[in-house]
Amino acid sequence: SSLAISDDYERGLITDLGAHKLLCKRVAEKIAGQRIGDMMDLVAIDNIPPVLKMTLNAILNGIYFKIK
Repeated sequence: SSLAISDDYERGLITDLGAHKLLCKRVAEKIAGQRIGDMMDLVAIDNIPPVLKMTLNAILNGIYFKIK
């Protein structure tokens, strides 16, 4: 779903990523098995679409807080 959201965002069909941000946080918390206060910016790559960066960051945060 992130790829479809990213495509629509890049085309200007979606302008508010608030729902996707919330979904990313929930996915990170599910991976971590616990609530996450503030997610960290763990993706240092800047030349990828923002939606994909948010998604990858959520996965990495989930893993980080799982092993922390």
